[in-house]
Amino acid sequence: MVHFAVSSDELDAFLQRTYAVVPRDTEMDCIDVDAAIAAVLEEAQRG
Repeated sequence: MVHFAVSSDELDAFLQRTYAVVPRDTEMDCIDVDAAIAAVLEEAQRG
């Protein structure tokens, strides 16, 4: 297990930059999760 330590100010700054690029609640607009999972499973079957 990995643990990260970060100040609340650093976390807030990171999240603000992240939300500027991908606004909150629009994450799923950026990727087709079903297609991504299908691609991973297909690759695993090919071995």
